[in-house]
Amino acid sequence: MTRAALVAELAREIGARRARLVGIDGIDGAGKTFLADELADAVGSAVVRVRLDDFLNPPEVRYTLGRESPEGFFRDWDYSIWLEVPFEVSVPRGAARGYGFGSPDPAAPSNRRYVEGQRLYIARCKPHERATVVLDNTNLDKPLRVEQVSADTSRGLRMRDE
Repeated sequence: MTRAALVAELAREIGARRARLVGIDGIDGAGKTFLADELADAVGSAVVRVRLDDFLNPPEVRYTLGRESPEGFFRDWDYSIWLEVPFEVSVPRGAARGYGFGSPDPAAPSNRRYVEGQRLYIARCKPHERATVVLDNTNLDKPLRVEQVSADTSRGLRMRDE
């Protein structure tokens, strides 16, 4: 499946669900902004892009499970996408951006804090297990939709190329 076809498929799914919020998650350099721009164009209509770093759910969403519920605060998104990308790809992408990024080598000491911090996030939060859709965005020109499979596989993910 081409990238354009996959983006169109995701836009159709978002429209069919009448999702008002779409979260795109992944480690730095996974292609979140790139995909968000493409989806905004594909979804059309009035799209407002908000960085997750600056986002807080409105009270009617945050408090659906009760004012004191951390689960309600943490889990209530309408549609979410996790971008699966190995560090061997994401780190050089980030380094190519210039200022603020270190060496393109994921094993470089300057990247230890970032790479290990992201590994902690993935291990503890398991964002790929919570996402509506998982995409392998290693190849920006041909992303692959990933199916979640039983936990007996090493990562619980399997590529699906249509």
